[in-house]
Amino acid sequence: MLVFTTLHEVGTVTKTAEQLDLTQSTISHSLQKLRLIFDDELFVRSGRSVMPTQKK
Repeated sequence: MLVFTTLHEVGTVTKTAEQLDLTQSTISHSLQKLRLIFDDELFVRSGRSVMPTQKK
């Protein structure tokens, strides 16, 4: 969940990776796992940044 909350706060995979001292690939894989767990996209791309999806 740290990846989710950090991504929500900073808005980009790159900044999330830098802040958590992880690779962009690790962030992307973590996000993919969360998407499967919650059966939701969680974020949508808007240019280089991401925005949380609407709550169902």
